[in-house]
Amino acid sequence: MMDVRIEGNFEKYLGLPPMVGRAKKRSFANLKSRLESRLESRIEGWKEKLLSTGGKEILLKSVAQAIPTFAMSVFRIPSTLCNELEQIMARFWWQSSTKSKGIHWSKWHEVCLPKNDGGLGFKSLNSFNLALLGKQVWRLSQNQNSLSFLVLRSRYFPSGNFLEARLGFSPSYIWQSIWQAKNVISKGLMWRVGNERRINIWHDKWIPRRWEFKIFTQPKFLPKEAIVNLIINPTSKSWDNETLHQAFDIADIKEILCIPLGDINAPDTRIWAFNPSGSYSVRSGYHFIQQLRSHTSLHIPGEQTTYRTVSSSTSTPHGSWKNIWNLQVPSKVRLFTWRLLKNFIPSFSNLCNRRMIDCIPHCLICGKEPENSAHIFGNCPIAATVWSLAHIAPPTLSLGNMEEFHWVSLSWIETGRKLV
Repeated sequence: MMDVRIEGNFEKYLGLPPMVGRAKKRSFANLKSRLESRLESRIEGWKEKLLSTGGKEILLKSVAQAIPTFAMSVFRIPSTLCNELEQIMARFWWQSSTKSKGIHWSKWHEVCLPKNDGGLGFKSLNSFNLALLGKQVWRLSQNQNSLSFLVLRSRYFPSGNFLEARLGFSPSYIWQSIWQAKNVISKGLMWRVGNERRINIWHDKWIPRRWEFKIFTQPKFLPKEAIVNLIINPTSKSWDNETLHQAFDIADIKEILCIPLGDINAPDTRIWAFNPSGSYSVRSGYHFIQQLRSHTSLHIPGEQTTYRTVSSSTSTPHGSWKNIWNLQVPSKVRLFTWRLLKNFIPSFSNLCNRRMIDCIPHCLICGKEPENSAHIFGNCPIAATVWSLAHIAPPTLSLGNMEEFHWVSLSWIETGRKLV
């Protein structure tokens, strides 16, 4: 009637959809196709058979996991799509060729654990997405004069309190994404004591205590409305020990006395508790979210499941993993040692446990014992000969104590030998 053209298909801006409707997964479907095509093109360029496990690790971390980064810094990618992207990465990591599916020896979220905890340091896309959005949360909480803050404030939190803002009615998808990240990142924010008399002793988070940041003592001596300045001596500009011992338990007193009162004339400020500088970073945010998931049954708005992240799938000591990754040997040797410690070796025993063969035949070389990882690399006479040639006493191993293989890496370090 008004001779205005109806635009049905909106063009993407910087690779991102200008509008995200109910079909969110469809809006970001190009991320999946880009990831698959990029991996296929790199494999063809590097020649599949010449790509070592170390090369795969570099390719996944530097190329595959970097593809969705820009979109994740603006939008909350649907968890189902993140899972599909991780499935592509897992298939690429475990398969020996594009023609075979490969054996997935471990769940992907266990591979995403830090290297010193028994994983390989790959990123969990769901956690990484929240960490990237956390940067937007930090900017909005710190810079209240920015244009983005003023625009969002006029629509979603007219009171100006961003951290207490609600989702609201019919919100945009950008605000939904930031709001979901806000509810997680706010768990890692605490107050730095200053002079503005804004910090409530009992209700606000100001104690440098991991995960809680609040006083444990019940209010008795001081009222519930008491502020932190009441327990600071204005003359000496230090904590008032007499008031502390009257109002708090010993555990809380120790925590309070550890809080430095440097510039008492500075304003009360919110800081990020998981970075020494007090400023938020994507790296510290990612590790915080991963730790939060390992300590609590964390439910993230927008995700379909509530789950816990395991800390490690083996009893191997923390120092053993660190020793392995510090070895001055090719990355493929370190990765093979990791697989050995995890018992991710396609021995007859492991294949039988996965029902890929019918029985557990004896070692094809010596024929004395069933073929398992402990026999192949420790107890077989041929293995003992190899250890002898390397001038290292062969370890005595069993399937119940595979973590003893960390002794091998220590021997490599002590003798200075590079066994390739």
